[in-house]
Amino acid sequence: MAPLESRTNGESHFFYVWNPNTNWYPDFEGRQRDDPLGPNFGGYHHDLATICVRMRADRQALVETAGDNSNVVFHLIIPTYYPIVIHTPIVFAVELFPLTFPTFFFDSCYA
Repeated sequence: MAPLESRTNGESHFFYVWNPNTNWYPDFEGRQRDDPLGPNFGGYHHDLATICVRMRADRQALVETAGDNSNVVFHLIIPTYYPIVIHTPIVFAVELFPLTFPTFFFDSCYA
């Protein structure tokens, strides 16, 4: 992984994708083959716990190689064209932060 440096405040940004559906995998993987997202793309998965474990391992690797990583921001992108409802509270491990959830709208879905 290599960080995407922010032009404004020296932050490094890494991006991850979660969606509970897997029907988009073939198209996404084809696009990745044709035009890779690059080293700041951390990965994707259909299981939220699994992608969180990946982010946690990546952050730990950053701590071990670079020391202080408080300027490293993880972004968990949740693309969807239908509402996703999670009926149980989710608590993200403190080790994942700073962590953001970019919001996108498509076809009248609300984030």
